[in-house]
Amino acid sequence: MQDLINTLLAEGFWEHADIELLSISQWQSYYTTVHPELGELFTFADPEAIADPKGETSPNGRSISLYRWWVDREQQHSLIFPVQAAVVQPYRYLQSSGVYEIRRWSEAGGFGAELLHPVSLMQHVIEGCLDEEYRQQEGVGRFVQLLEQTIEQTTWSLDSGLTDENILEKSPSEAFQRLEQYSSLRDRPFHPASKAKTGLNEEDYRKYIAEFGQDITLSWVALRKDAVMTGVGIAQGPHFTGTETETVADAVESDTQRPYDGQQPDDLLLSISERQLVEQEMQERGLAADYIAIPVHPWQLTYMLPRHLHTEQVDKVWIPLEVKAGAFQATSSVRSLSPRDGGQNYVKLPLGVFSLGASRYLPAVKLINGDRGQAMLQQAKTRDPQLQERLFLCDEGSWWAYMPENGSLYDDPPRHLAAMARIYPHELIHDPAVRLIPMSALAASQHHFFREWAAERGLPDTAESVKQLFGEVCSTFFEIMLRLYRIGLMPEIHGQNCVLVWKNGKIEHILLRDHDSVRLHLPWLKEQGIADPEYQIRPGYSNSLYNETPKKLLFYLQTLGIQVNLYAIIDTLSDVHGIDESTLWSVLRHQLEEAIHRVPFKAAVRQEIEHILFEKPDWPLKLLVKPLLEQSGVPGSMPSGQSRIQNPFHHL
Repeated sequence: MQDLINTLLAEGFWEHADIELLSISQWQSYYTTVHPELGELFTFADPEAIADPKGETSPNGRSISLYRWWVDREQQHSLIFPVQAAVVQPYRYLQSSGVYEIRRWSEAGGFGAELLHPVSLMQHVIEGCLDEEYRQQEGVGRFVQLLEQTIEQTTWSLDSGLTDENILEKSPSEAFQRLEQYSSLRDRPFHPASKAKTGLNEEDYRKYIAEFGQDITLSWVALRKDAVMTGVGIAQGPHFTGTETETVADAVESDTQRPYDGQQPDDLLLSISERQLVEQEMQERGLAADYIAIPVHPWQLTYMLPRHLHTEQVDKVWIPLEVKAGAFQATSSVRSLSPRDGGQNYVKLPLGVFSLGASRYLPAVKLINGDRGQAMLQQAKTRDPQLQERLFLCDEGSWWAYMPENGSLYDDPPRHLAAMARIYPHELIHDPAVRLIPMSALAASQHHFFREWAAERGLPDTAESVKQLFGEVCSTFFEIMLRLYRIGLMPEIHGQNCVLVWKNGKIEHILLRDHDSVRLHLPWLKEQGIADPEYQIRPGYSNSLYNETPKKLLFYLQTLGIQVNLYAIIDTLSDVHGIDESTLWSVLRHQLEEAIHRVPFKAAVRQEIEHILFEKPDWPLKLLVKPLLEQSGVPGSMPSGQSRIQNPFHHL
């Protein structure tokens, strides 16, 4: 409910509605003199912590109002819920006793209040705030279904029993996986439908979602060698290097006609004994000469491949194997799996489950663009000593993807059969002093990592210690991201892709993963001697990879980096430790200002950055709900859109 209301407020759904804001005293006066039966609707937690004797501020010091939407003022029909002044948007929902629909029972004047469910709230919004044409869009009905699924699947997730524990006392691999589970439990912060994984029934959900910690044994299929593309990390065989002069279409045609003799997935993903099982079946069935063995998520093999690649199965382009080998566990990404017994080689597999309005398949074009994004990041490291020392990258160049002869990179069926070995840096995975902390895990309130971290550093268990440590997170994050920005690059920097490297009580390094959406501003990139990666983009489709202006590139720092990633951490720290969010925003601002001055920008560039971030009255807002409501046809890539919202630093 909190995520839903905050998104509706931020995206302006009530912009043209009949709204009034009531102070607590105004509301008390209203129900005392007019409708005493409504007097017990709202209770606010921890009354002793409220500084204002009138009860008009929350425990963290922010003022409280009641947001009243008159659905029909003449009929005395309204919806009401508490809000508090906020930083990213003017008001945010205050977790309390809920959202109430108030309406007159009869002409005699009696009133009643009904506690609303998130789905019923959304149905009121659809009916009262959208016109008839908008309501008829298929995305509107689908979004209501996503809300229903989110609530149902979140209920299942809460059965997983994840509770606060000592992360730093676990081994590095155990700690990393446990934090992935917490990340999955929270999922994408602030997105009201993020937990919905359409396509998974309850049994599948409990098997394949990270917080349940279940082992997933990989299925395997034999894929014909003349129908496989591979990444730049494969020693031999067809791959795109990004330096060839031929077009991608030419490359696909020539490469897929060559037999493939390069490194195979089981070389990287299986133990020697497991590899022998796969190779034995390939030999016994006479497949070893013309096929390679490709891992498949067991859910994908059961539900998707027979449906989407049925003809290819009949024609023996791919053949299911009996062998099951390789014990893995789900991470927060659902289709990325970690080795159960630790190690640096993870696997990413297509999964025909819909999440955040997109199918989680794994198209070759994304893998190709990932090769090119990684190459740019590697080159960027050589252009900046701080990046060279402090930025780590997962190696994502070892991949295999089905691509039929004369196939297109943009065809749908091939993207259901592919695999990528994501190789983590050896020096991080095998260092007992290191803990890898996905930033998204810090947005989960079920564990108190900052409290552990403070104890490890010998700091007192106080709000001041939390602020100090959060400042260190911001300092490292901004330093590295702004140095990449100076070169003309901005990775996909939401909390799932950015991993903090904690070592001996310090966070001074960042590890990046998932390189297929490294955005760029080409003129700056070329100034650094880094060539156009020639990203492959579907003709006729808009893209966000190439950004014509530095301002457009900075958009991703403002939205994904600050409003989503760091703000999610602020939101959780404010809730868990009782710190006013504006205090944490002040910490963030100070570290951002410091990083802007440390990074060697040209004077004019630094001035423009400061103008955009600190002086402009508004900021961009990355929309969450509206793109889903307006999505038509079969969901493909994650729908997106943007609007404007108040500059958070102006509010401070």
